[in-house]
Parts: sequence; structure tokens; C-alpha cells
Amino acid sequence: VSHFTALDITHAACAFAELRLRHTSLLHALAARAVEDRVLASFSPGDFADLLWAFALLGVHDPPLLSAAVQRLQDEVFLASLKAREIANVVWALAQLEVDDERVLLLISKRCIDPDILPHFEQQDIAKVGWAFTRVGVPHEVLMQGMPESAIQQATFSRHPSSPIKVQDL
Repeated sequence: VSHFTALDITHAACAFAELRLRHTSLLHALAARAVEDRVLASFSPGDFADLLWAFALLGVHDPPLLSAAVQRLQDEVFLASLKAREIANVVWALAQLEVDDERVLLLISKRCIDPDILPHFEQQDIAKVGWAFTRVGVPHEVLMQGMPESAIQQATFSRHPSSPIKVQDL
């Protein structure tokens, strides 16, 4: 693991998550490698989101990794580089692992309602974000009002082509 790149770490963690294999000692070793300064800085936004998703899916709470994640998410440039699906996965992972850093969640909620990213949220992303903020007990009224309104304006979702539903119906 000591020679793994950020991409290697993400691929390994996601493989374990997809197989639902909770090999905690290996996952903690991957996390230890991930938080090394040079490695942490080399994670693409998507790989970073996927890594957090994998740990959350397996229920592996690694304090150094979560601390590094919180710190990384406070970087406005990095946060601005996350796509809608990546934001949804990150906030879901933080909630699943019971990380309730209000400052980071406020920054994420502001990013969610940014006009450049908001139209790109899909139904599942909106559900993940709403669930995550509710789970950690940090409801953000602007987020909860802003996301559905924009989603309704941008798209109509459907379960079946003959039965369209809108976000307010969820």
C-alpha cells in the first residue's frame, strides 16, 4: 500500500465497497496512505468523493481520513471543483459516518445552491443531500428550499415515461 497513488487507493477501496468486504485493517492502511500530504493533494475531486463513499458504504470510520476530508472541503477551490454527483456522495458519506462539522456543511450547502452547480443535481443527488443534512441534524433552510425550486424549473423527473413526478412530489 505504501506505493499506492490516489487513484490506486480509490480503486482498492471502491472494489472492497462494491463487494461489501469490510477488511478494516486494509482500509485503515489505505486511509493512512491517502492522508499523506503529497497523496491527499493528488486526489481528483471524483476520486476523493468515491473514497469517502467507499468508507461510508462499509461503515469504516477512520478519524484521520475524516479530519483530512473536512480540511480539504474547507478549500473553496477544491469544493468548487466537485460536480453535483460528487457533492451528493461526499455529503452522504459524511452523514453516514456521522461527521457533523457545521462549517463544512454550510460551505457544502452554499455550493449546492450555486447557480453553476444546482441545475446539474439529479433526483437521486437531491435525495442524498436532503437525507444527509437531515441525518446530521443541520438543516439548511436555503438549501432545502433552493434545491427543489431549481430542480423543478430545470427538469421533470419520471419513474415511468407515462407518470412524471416533480421534486415537490417526493
